[in-house]
Amino acid sequence: QEDEPRTEWRKVNFDAEDIGASIKGNPEELTFEINGITYKPFYETYGKHSVYLDVDLE
Repeated sequence: QEDEPRTEWRKVNFDAEDIGASIKGNPEELTFEINGITYKPFYETYGKHSVYLDVDLE
């Protein structure tokens, strides 16, 4: 989630052989982390802006 609108998509890189290795999750809080940034499901982000990802597979 972002505090203000972004002018471009947030870039993230994933390992094409094991995408899950690039993502850490906390199922109890329904959050996940990619490249040090924490993301939450859309239904918990009222008052925030949606995040759009530009995904690159390495």
